[in-house]
Amino acid sequence: MIFAEAECERLPARVWPITAACQQLAKAKAPVEPALLRCARMVGLRSGDQLVESWMHQLAVARAVRPYGRGMRAYWQVSESWRSGWRVIVESLDGDERAAFQQAAQVLVNCLSIWEKTVLAASRGS
Repeated sequence: MIFAEAECERLPARVWPITAACQQLAKAKAPVEPALLRCARMVGLRSGDQLVESWMHQLAVARAVRPYGRGMRAYWQVSESWRSGWRVIVESLDGDERAAFQQAAQVLVNCLSIWEKTVLAASRGS
């Protein structure tokens, strides 16, 4: 749901932006579905990146994401049809719950910006 709200097409192979977004959702004061909140809070534990990596591999098996690139440039391409399906669900959330996902999505977008700038700087040798 965070990916759909953030409208992200690509995610870095290193999952720290997704982890950060989940941690933001875990801090939500708005009412969030308990199962989703529990998952987000699990990411905050010391094995959070491993959990998110496992999710990404499961999404790859389900063909919701596809891996591309190598090294720093490695990323997951997020299926548009998969995002569209989740976007419908996100848009149906009440105001407070949707706001929690919007905040998490904003964290993801900010982290993706940092990732893209880092990859660009590395490719220029900066």
